[in-house]
Amino acid sequence: MTRDFLHSAIACFLILPYPAVAQGGEDQHDSAEREIRTATILLQQGDYGEAKAHQQGSLKLEERKRGPDVWVFRWWDTDANGKRVYRKQQVGDLSEYPHETAAKAAIDTLRLTINH
Repeated sequence: MTRDFLHSAIACFLILPYPAVAQGGEDQHDSAEREIRTATILLQQGDYGEAKAHQQGSLKLEERKRGPDVWVFRWWDTDANGKRVYRKQQVGDLSEYPHETAAKAAIDTLRLTINH
């Protein structure tokens, strides 16, 4: 929701006539009033309902000159200066995780830390 939308919703609520009691027994006015109170709190907090984008990262199998190939988890991060940095972390080698599904299961906890 945007700030303008919430302001419009509050303004419309203030000029609407008092509605009748709904068939379910709940007063429609009380329900609308509760929604407006919630919207007002969100406006005061500066939270307009924009969802934060979560990233999944990527899992790649990288070849090595010596030894087995390794699974590498890669993701974007923001450093202390606000610059975007491409990070990577070795998950394990091919003998430890012979299939991609096993390697993906191993990175589930890492995925939680990148979306902190």
